[in-house]
Parts: sequence; C-alpha cells; structure tokens
Amino acid sequence: MWIGTGSGLDIFQPEIDGFIHLVNDPNNPSSFAGSPPTTILEDRHGALWIGTTDFGLEKFDRTTGGFIHFRHDAYNPDSINNDSIRSILEDRNGAIWVATYGGGLDRLIPENGHFIHHQRQANDPQSLSSDVTTTLFQDRSGVIWVGTNGQGLNRYNPRNSVFNHYRHLPDNPIL
Repeated sequence: MWIGTGSGLDIFQPEIDGFIHLVNDPNNPSSFAGSPPTTILEDRHGALWIGTTDFGLEKFDRTTGGFIHFRHDAYNPDSINNDSIRSILEDRNGAIWVATYGGGLDRLIPENGHFIHHQRQANDPQSLSSDVTTTLFQDRSGVIWVGTNGQGLNRYNPRNSVFNHYRHLPDNPIL
C-alpha cells in the first residue's frame, strides 16, 4: 500500500508489518523526488503515478524500482506546464490527465513523454476557466470534469475539445 504523507512517500508492507519511507537520493537520478505527494494513481497497467507539491509528476517503474520524473522546463513547451500537481486521472482510453495548480490541465502523450496543455485563454469562452485546477473526474459518457480554485467547474468534451463552465457554485475551491 502506497501512502503519501507530509514528509514524503511511504510503502506499507504487510509481510513485515512495517513501512518503507522513500527519500530523495541526490546521487540516484531515478530516486523519488522527495516532495510531499498530493495524489497517487495506479493505472490499468499497474504503473503508479504520484503528483507532488512542487516536483511535478513521478511515475514509478515496478520493473526497475525507480522513478521517471516529469518536470516543468521553461525551455521545453512539451514539458508538463507546472510542477504543483493536484489530481491525476486515467481516462477510459488510458490517457493520463494532470490537474496542475497554476498551469491548467495537461494530457500526457505516452509515446514521447510530451504534454498537451489546456489553459485559460482570456478571449476564448470555450477554454478552461482557470489555470488553477484542483480535481478531475470522468463520467460514464466520457466527459472530463475539472474543478478549479474559485473559478467553478469545467466540463471538457474530448470529442470536440470544448470546455463549458459552471460558475453557479460559490467562489470556493472545488475539491
């Protein structure tokens, strides 16, 4: 069992009735980033995805026992848009979506490790309502719902890439 705590990432191992605490090893580039996790997702292939407060997205490779890091790189427009991750979703097609706290909504292209960005565009009412995204959910029809921090709920239709906004909620974060 994987557990995110304020001090990092722990693995509970029932066979020893104890925990292993993962820490960053500066001499090992595939060690855990060390930042407190905000969300953990196990995808349909058994890979673990860990969103962190300020070190981006981590993917645990069960074969090697190491982590693959996805970090924001200001010089690479294909990198994740922000290193503060709030929610991760695997959609019904197996795509990984990431809600970032300041960079909008990102979708990972697994073949090349690049991200497609969805951000608020001031002059486009069909874009995301806020770049501060907090939570993700996919409903039975395939629509992805995106919560924001004070700018309402967004309904994203992947078939036409259009966001609809629902601001009838009080201006509180959607968790």
